[in-house]
Amino acid sequence: MVLTMLMFKKNQSNQHGSAGFTLIELLITTALSLVLVGGALASYNQFNTQQGHIQSSKQVISNVERAKARAQSGDKPVECSTLDGYRVITNANSTLYVVSAVCNGGSLETASKQFNLSNNYRFGTSIAAVFPVRPASVASTDQIIDIVRVDNSRRYRFVIKINGTIEDQGLVD
Repeated sequence: MVLTMLMFKKNQSNQHGSAGFTLIELLITTALSLVLVGGALASYNQFNTQQGHIQSSKQVISNVERAKARAQSGDKPVECSTLDGYRVITNANSTLYVVSAVCNGGSLETASKQFNLSNNYRFGTSIAAVFPVRPASVASTDQIIDIVRVDNSRRYRFVIKINGTIEDQGLVD
């Protein structure tokens, strides 16, 4: 009889005050957590894509700056008797760009080096610039160079000014 009374008291206490969570509370908490994690993953993926775009574009700028520095320092290849400058050239919608030495009054182009953009990137505009040995115009007008991601409308832009200055404008819409 005493045992039956204790069991009855124990069952009564469980009915009045539950120490756990209901199924609905657990489902709502889980759903909210999944929404937050999903948002964080989407932001992380967007950040990674943006950083890849920036890194790819900075590599192009670095190679253009290197061509400019080599021209200004007079770093001439063995095949050149006189160095005129270094040319950087590409076409719009291309992933390939070429840096080469221009020698002997423009009659010889040598020491060409080809570079490729990272996967999923291409040039939105063309480049045709020759960095001369002595300070002079690089092109007839400022050249705006856009590097675009194939599946995205964002562009990374830099400008080669007429005087050879390279201006990094970063990501633009």
